[in-house]
Amino acid sequence: MTFLELCRISAPGRFIYLNAPSNGMVHRFPKDCWRFYPDAASALVAWTRPQRFQITCVESFTAERRGDTWSATRWKSLYLK
Repeated sequence: MTFLELCRISAPGRFIYLNAPSNGMVHRFPKDCWRFYPDAASALVAWTRPQRFQITCVESFTAERRGDTWSATRWKSLYLK
C-alpha cells in the first residue's frame, strides 16, 4: 500500500526511490515477488496499473548476496511518474 500511496501523491514527472534491506537466495517459481529482489520492480509497476498510475521503472539494482549478513543497500529501484 505504501508504494501505491507514493504513486498517488507524486506529481507527474517526479521520481520515486525505494531502498529495501534484504538477504537470502533468489528463487523463481516462476517469479520471486514476495521479497525485494529482481522481479519486485516489474511486479510493483504491474500493481499500479489497475489504479491507472503511469509509472515506469527507470532502474532496479540488486546487490550480490554476501553470506548471511543483511544489507541496507541490497535492493534499490527508481520509478518515474
